[in-house]
Amino acid sequence: MFGYVKPHKPPLACGDWERYRGVYCSLCRALGRRYGPAARLTLNYDMAFYALLALSKDESPPCFRRGRCGLNPFKRCRYCDSAAIHRAADVSMLMAYYQWRDRLEDSGFFGRLLWALPGPLFLRWGKKARKHEPEAARAIRRAVAAQRLIEARGKRQEVKGDGFFVANL
Repeated sequence: MFGYVKPHKPPLACGDWERYRGVYCSLCRALGRRYGPAARLTLNYDMAFYALLALSKDESPPCFRRGRCGLNPFKRCRYCDSAAIHRAADVSMLMAYYQWRDRLEDSGFFGRLLWALPGPLFLRWGKKARKHEPEAARAIRRAVAAQRLIEARGKRQEVKGDGFFVANL
């Protein structure tokens, strides 16, 4: 479902790269604080990109502070604490929850056994994230349902209701 965005460092100025890393560290910190240390394992570049977009919509620029990394206390990092970062953490958990469900459904017997082990964590994270971001949860649920429909039919089709075109590429 996701995993397609990756930053390309060479064209970024040094300050831009530092701000990107700050957003990435902020998202990691928000995931850990809102959902627990294991949630940090779901961190990805796609949600960091979403956090950047969410921060760009804010009226005031984010205020970055220096701190210690939650995973490596010997490493110093920059982070900011804002509603946009918390929103990105919630959407990240929703995406991780639906990706877990998709993998659980698409796997064979042994794969389902393996994916069932972290099930209680993903169920708790999904429930909590749905409370924080109900609109995003509804939108993601509709998109996942459309994806399942396309996978079941195995062909291109237009999904009615939301007015977007989904293709099985």
